[in-house]
This record gives sequence, C-alpha cells and structure tokens, in this order.
Amino acid sequence: METKVVTLQSPSQIGRNLALLGALALGVAAFLPWGKVEVTDFSVSGIEGDGIITLIVAILAFVFLFIKKLPLWSVAILGIIAEVIGIIDIIEMNKVADYMNSGDLSKLFVDNTIGIGLYITIIAAGMVTAGSLLQFFQ
Repeated sequence: METKVVTLQSPSQIGRNLALLGALALGVAAFLPWGKVEVTDFSVSGIEGDGIITLIVAILAFVFLFIKKLPLWSVAILGIIAEVIGIIDIIEMNKVADYMNSGDLSKLFVDNTIGIGLYITIIAAGMVTAGSLLQFFQ
C-alpha cells in the first residue's frame, strides 16, 4: 500500500505567497502611524507622505504577482523601491529627532518616535522582495 503525503501548500508557491502577504502588509502599513511627537500628540500616518507611494507599490506588486506573464524580478524591484523609501524615511525621522532635541526646541518637544507603520513598511517590503526572488529562482 502506497502512502501519499498531502500538503495544503505547494512548495513551489511559497515565495509567491510570501510576496503576496508582504504586499498586503505594505498596503496596510501606509495607513498606520509613521511618526509621532509625544508632547503634542501629533501623529503622521504614512498616507500623508511617502506612504502614498508605498501604497501604490503594494497595489502594483499584488497585481503583478497574479499576472503570470510578468517576470517576478519586476515585483522584487517594487519591493526594493518600498524598502528604500522606508529606510530614507527612518533616516529623516532621526534627523528631525536630533533637530528637536537640540537647542531651544528640546524644551518644546519631549520625544519624537518612529511609528509602527514605518517598521511594518520595511519588513513588508523585505517580504515582497525576498518572496518574489525566492519564487523567481525556484
């Protein structure tokens, strides 16, 4: 008697599914807070700035993953674009924090923090890139 192992997930689609999950998370991250100034309770969501670009990238990546005729490296490029945007925004947020903590402004603002949306953007963009490359090289 022959035994067959039935899996719910085809190993050949793991990369594509990782990239799809990353694209979904990237789209959601655009609506989450990307930065916050603690004393004034001023919060900025991603969609108010560069998040609109990452939202477009997420939508394009999601659609590209379903179009079989498009090469998967194009999705990897979209992931890299979102990754670069996230990293640049973290660098800029740190510059703002340094500026606020220097001189007379340090008395006005207590803390400037990077929001969860920006961290999720970087992680999700990495998932899009890694997943599409994994699928591309399978």
